Amino acid sequence: MSDNARGALAMAIAMLCFSVTDAAMRIILETLPLGQAMSVRGVFAIGFALLAVHWSGAMHRLRAVADRKVLLRNGLEGLAAVMFLGALANMPLAKLVSIMQVSPLIATAMAALLLREPVGWRRWMATLVGFFGVLVIIGADASGITAFALMGLAAAFLAAGRDIATRRIERDVPTIIIALGGVIAITLMGAVLGTQEHWVPVTWPMIALLCTSALGVLGGNFFVSQAMRSGDISFVAPFRYMLVLWATLISFTIFSEVPGWNTWLGAGIVIAAGIYTAHRESQRRRALTAAADSRPRTRQH
Repeated sequence: MSDNARGALAMAIAMLCFSVTDAAMRIILETLPLGQAMSVRGVFAIGFALLAVHWSGAMHRLRAVADRKVLLRNGLEGLAAVMFLGALANMPLAKLVSIMQVSPLIATAMAALLLREPVGWRRWMATLVGFFGVLVIIGADASGITAFALMGLAAAFLAAGRDIATRRIERDVPTIIIALGGVIAITLMGAVLGTQEHWVPVTWPMIALLCTSALGVLGGNFFVSQAMRSGDISFVAPFRYMLVLWATLISFTIFSEVPGWNTWLGAGIVIAAGIYTAHRESQRRRALTAAADSRPRTRQH
């Protein structure tokens, strides 16, 4: 498989993993407080991650978890998880996931403002259109702009920063090490929240759900990191939108939630804007490659 094909497949698997973990956490948060749920799930996730690190033969690279760039990426991952899960406990899954789809557009804007990457007016317009789509999802009037919807939007911003930080990590750092650092960061965030909560007993059915969620969050972190490091972002990013499909199916099947017309319309606007942005990025890269190939090469003597 080509790098782009591997990246696309990894992104599709990551979105399925995140859908599973989100559904499990939605059920868990009906019983457990947020910090406790994140902490206990994190213990299982760290255990699974260490087994995967040992199985992959990457134990000698454990120190890379403390690498400055890895720490930045996973700090953003932990903050994004707090915001997302806090919103998840109080919002329909499909609606929250649809808001999160603005994240690739935010990443485009961040790349232009922070990394000085060239972004033309068309992609800026697509980004603005994507934000309009988010407003449609949240609600046309101010009554739809709740604290939980804003938490979901904050999670999208943090996830965009995480994706940019992932691209800046050296290629020799194993992806499973990055995923391990991600689940450690989420667990630590949960432990901090947990100090302010009253913990409740955990039943065996809840442990099964926590293990399922732990595998999902670990798999999602691994495959999304693999996707962002494998193919071109412009090719791989649109496959992120499969999360909307998975989340909608799960919401209907498990929670009997049917998204409203504004969620469908807004999600369509955001996805269309994201796909157009990826298309423009692909065109720009092809133009740069063609220009580089057409330059006369100096003859070596």
